[in-house]
Amino acid sequence: MTGKRDRDTIVWPGERKPSHSRVFPNELVEKARTVFQKRTSRKLTNEDARQMLENLTGFFRVLHEWDRAQRKSERNSRGDDAEAEN
Repeated sequence: MTGKRDRDTIVWPGERKPSHSRVFPNELVEKARTVFQKRTSRKLTNEDARQMLENLTGFFRVLHEWDRAQRKSERNSRGDDAEAEN
């Protein structure tokens, strides 16, 4: 077998690195796991906690983007109105 894997090769769960965009410090992941564990009966892993942190970060990133877009739109509206009055 060569070093390449074809589409039909089975990749077992610990064989591949998770594909995520951000690296959270282990201490933060552990703390998040402790916090989230209190809210579920299922045993959470550090990967579960990392994904939850990723989701929370993404959620707040979207809220921030919406807020910036709204503020920009409001500034543009006020600018357009001020130009129309002159």
